[in-house]
Amino acid sequence: MATSQDRAPTPQVQATLDQQWSLPREARRIYPAAIWPTTQPRPIFLDQFPPARWRWDEYQVAPVIESMFAQAKFASRQSTQWLAQICAENEFSRLRLSRQVPPVGESSASCLQAGLDLQVNLSVQVTPNPNFRRVDAKVVQRNGLESTPLLQLSTVMGRY
Repeated sequence: MATSQDRAPTPQVQATLDQQWSLPREARRIYPAAIWPTTQPRPIFLDQFPPARWRWDEYQVAPVIESMFAQAKFASRQSTQWLAQICAENEFSRLRLSRQVPPVGESSASCLQAGLDLQVNLSVQVTPNPNFRRVDAKVVQRNGLESTPLLQLSTVMGRY
């Protein structure tokens, strides 16, 4: 049975491959057919593939565990983001229902959603067109003295 050692490259070809490809030397020995540019297909040998039963060491397990924790954190944060968006949109609706141009400046309002104490900070700024105002809503979650930013929404409100 032929192996990949039977078709090892000459030193000149290996030097050219070293310059052209940034793969480590070990990878070039294990996967020689993957880095040899050819015009015709090469036969596949079983020794070119890593063993099917690799042992799981810390380098392989750590990314899996990190991704599991990231997904769990994203799931819990998604509901909090949704509640923050409800608070911001409620403040925008309150400003629209007042039927007045919002005054320029900053204000804040407390918003209690599903047991979370959220704070909406509104910033109203003028625009080049005097009939419109830019309104930015920043929602933060308060935990005692700490505050975690959750969401920032912006909109433009007109005079009429």
